Amino acid sequence: MTVTVKQSTRACLITPDYRELPVAATLRFTSADPLAVHVDFPADASADDQGVTWTFARVLLEEGIGAPAGIGDVHIWPCGPATTVMEFYAPPGMVMIRFGTAALHEFLVRSYAVVEPGTENLEPALDDLTSLLGRSDAREPRHGRRARAKARTRADARAKAWTRRRLGSEGTDDAGR
Repeated sequence: MTVTVKQSTRACLITPDYRELPVAATLRFTSADPLAVHVDFPADASADDQGVTWTFARVLLEEGIGAPAGIGDVHIWPCGPATTVMEFYAPPGMVMIRFGTAALHEFLVRSYAVVEPGTENLEPALDDLTSLLGRSDAREPRHGRRARAKARTRADARAKAWTRRRLGSEGTDDAGR
């Protein structure tokens, strides 16, 4: 069952001349895509009168609340004790939005109640990655997994044998001295 967390919040669009215009935003998290968060802006907040959604890593939001974070299209940093700024980069340009840190923190806590950090099911993300890399079947055939397991077992046995020989020979050398 997919669980979705949505939270409406107020934000301010920071214009190039540093004026702040109020804008509505919806923070969204879904258990079907547990590594990501989405920020939805309504049509009246965009230059082309179409709604806009930005999607980025949930961990980026968590990191950006406490310290500057982000190296790609999304940058997040704290701006004083009560606000957090998000910068979104796209081909037409860049936009800066200021959010209340408390609202972002509350949203993260609610998302953690659905999927705790570190317990995310990575299979959907891996399926997406393998499809991007051109492999149609994201799962490895059973015989491939068994062969890899056998190879690991053989490698472990060789490593243990080498260690026993090494320790045994060192023990003999030490005893012979």
